[in-house]
Amino acid sequence: MLKAFEFDGWHLFSQRTLSGPNWKTAYDGYLDFYHLPVLHANTFGSDFYNRANYFAFGPHQRLSTPSRYAIKVSAADDQKMDLAAMNDDEIPQEVLVQGVWTIFPHISIASFYGGGLRGAMISQLFPGDKVGESYTTQFYVMEHKPTDEAAIKAAHDQFDFLEIVVRDEDYKTGKRQHQALQSGLMKDVLFGRNERGGQVFHQWVDKLTNASDADLIEIFAAEQPSLAAE
Repeated sequence: MLKAFEFDGWHLFSQRTLSGPNWKTAYDGYLDFYHLPVLHANTFGSDFYNRANYFAFGPHQRLSTPSRYAIKVSAADDQKMDLAAMNDDEIPQEVLVQGVWTIFPHISIASFYGGGLRGAMISQLFPGDKVGESYTTQFYVMEHKPTDEAAIKAAHDQFDFLEIVVRDEDYKTGKRQHQALQSGLMKDVLFGRNERGGQVFHQWVDKLTNASDADLIEIFAAEQPSLAAE
C-alpha cells in the first residue's frame, strides 16, 4: 500500500524537528478529524468535516474526507472531480492516497499541496528523555522539485503553516493534556465512538506492551499469515 504513494524519486524539500508532549498523547492528534473544527478553528479547521472515512489495517490506519468530490491540483488550475461519476480506473492515483495515513507505532503521512505542486508531510515521532516529552521529525517531500521562485515560496509557506498548526495547536494542547493527567485526578480517559483511531492505537499499545515474547510471535503471525509458516 505504501508503494501506491510512488514516493520513489520524490524530492525532499525541507525537514525540521519539533518538541512535543508524551509521544502517545502527541500521536493521538494524527488519528481523528473529530478535533479539527474546534482545535484548529482559527487556522484551517472551519473548512473541514469533523467526520472521516476510517480504515484500519491491523494497527495501521487511514483517515480520508467523506466527500464524493476531490480537487485535482495542478500548476495551471484546480479541477473539481465528481468521484461518484467516475469509473475506478479513471480516479487519479493522487486522489486514492489522499488523507492521513498512520504507520504503527509512530509515523504519519499526510497529503498537501504547495504552489500547485503535490506534496506530503511525513512525521516520525520519538519518545523524549522524560515521560512528558517527545520530539517529531517532519519531512516535507514533493512529487516534483519546485523550480521557480513563486512555487518555492508557496511550498515554504505550506510547510511553515503546518509547523504553526502542529506546534502551536496540536502539541501545545497535548502538553496541557499531559500536565492535567499527571495531576492524578483522573484515573482513566475514555475515547468516544467518533475517536476510533485513538481506540485502535491504544488497544494495540496495551496489547503489545503487555505481551510476552511468545505472545508477540503469535500476534504478528496473525497479522501477517506468511510468518506463521516460518
